Amino acid sequence: PYTYAAIVSIKVKKTPEGEKARIEAECTQNIPLKISLFKTKKYSEEVLAENIPYTCNVDGLVEVGPKLKPGLYMAKAETSVPNCTKCIATKHFVVQAKVEKIKSPELQEYMVLPVALVVLLKKKKKPKG
Repeated sequence: PYTYAAIVSIKVKKTPEGEKARIEAECTQNIPLKISLFKTKKYSEEVLAENIPYTCNVDGLVEVGPKLKPGLYMAKAETSVPNCTKCIATKHFVVQAKVEKIKSPELQEYMVLPVALVVLLKKKKKPKG
């Protein structure tokens, strides 16, 4: 009897700026794959990592490529085993820029209470007229 192999899915964990892509593939069998990583540009793709050996359902989560900058990327898994029904899987993902929190003295808790007290005291002192 023939057994068919297929790549069920390729998953990319959320990747923060400055870290490598963490990729995992799931297949119907433990088959050898090649994993590649591309930076997607407007009309082309830049190869960041290509044909990295991976054994589906065995290797689990792997780090691939260089540390990523903000932008759109594509992970690709492919196999060339015989009797393959789905031999290529791709997944697009976005790496977002780190956003530094801006500290604003108006929003800090220790500033809110004194400002509120001053406002209340000024209202109390205001003569009725």
